[in-house]
Amino acid sequence: SDINGCDAWVNYQVGQEYSLNWIEELLYYDYMKSIGQGKPIFNSENHIIPDNIDTDHPYEYIRTCLWEQAIHGQGAQTIWVWARNEADGAVAKNICTRANSTEGACHAAIELDRMADYLAAAVNIKLPVAIMVSQASTILAPSHPGKVFALYELLSFLNSPIRFVTEKQVLGGQLKEIKLLIVPEVEYLPENVYKQITDYLATGGTAVLLGNSFSKTEHGAERKKDALLSLLDTAIKNSKTNYKSGGFYRIELAKSKQASAEMLDMIISATGIVRPVRVYTNDNKIGWGIATRYFTYNQKKYLYLNNYGRQAAGIQIKDAQGQPVNISNDLITNNPIYKSITLEHLNDEGQDTGALMTGRALIIDPLVPHLVEIIAK
Repeated sequence: SDINGCDAWVNYQVGQEYSLNWIEELLYYDYMKSIGQGKPIFNSENHIIPDNIDTDHPYEYIRTCLWEQAIHGQGAQTIWVWARNEADGAVAKNICTRANSTEGACHAAIELDRMADYLAAAVNIKLPVAIMVSQASTILAPSHPGKVFALYELLSFLNSPIRFVTEKQVLGGQLKEIKLLIVPEVEYLPENVYKQITDYLATGGTAVLLGNSFSKTEHGAERKKDALLSLLDTAIKNSKTNYKSGGFYRIELAKSKQASAEMLDMIISATGIVRPVRVYTNDNKIGWGIATRYFTYNQKKYLYLNNYGRQAAGIQIKDAQGQPVNISNDLITNNPIYKSITLEHLNDEGQDTGALMTGRALIIDPLVPHLVEIIAK
């Protein structure tokens, strides 16, 4: 087929870490984009509102859904549902009966059409970081799919887009396109795929392994110890000083998602993968919950941002050397995304002096897509 087809869903969340449960849908989009490279994704039933539910699904949520789907490769869609038979419980309270939600979808459709050339450039970029998905381990190792989802969440806020690589793609030579291979508890693996990965490592590739990866064949037999498996037995776990390009690391995810993300962030940097633009919190931590996509178009640099969280987030945008960058107004709305702020001026003892200080801060509200140009100083 010339098209990646799917029936996918996402939902608005109240009282959760994120304002929408983005992981399930966007992971599948990135997976389809990885295995059907160059093919647009057509979501023939875009379930952005559950059937027959009273919960409000606000304008911002609907608009963000369509923008995020497009950034992750969606080329066409039909929003469920396209009927208006309220007597049928399966389609009751659908988007056609919600003016606010419909307005969000209509505005997003107009914006996406207007920004189509930018979106094409954002979708068709090289992806140097890959998560391995194993058919054998999906069937035989219950922990493998869960670790794929966990890693996808952690890597999504490190300003380096993610792709997936399958056993079939490894055999097809696609490891040569990848600078960092992340292996999420791929315990069962065919011997010919294992051989390709050992060759990849022997020629300068870098891999991060979780759990008991590579220990068995796809038939469940223990793999005979070779030089690689022997070295894995003594691999340094969670080292913060010994990461480098070329080689492999066996790691364990920390209890804190942010701590695990910081560890992966160090590995990406040590591998030599350049992230031209980084997004941090105001206290110089990973911009957790801030989705980004850096890309170039017509020899100019652009950054897409969206805040999946529940609260407005103050952020910093820096270049690869850690220096602040200048940005344009939001190209979607032509409005500045910097906000004017007023602070009380305190003396050295922390006492209010009665004076006020004004300035501006980069504050990203939840579920508001932004597209800015990175402007040279």
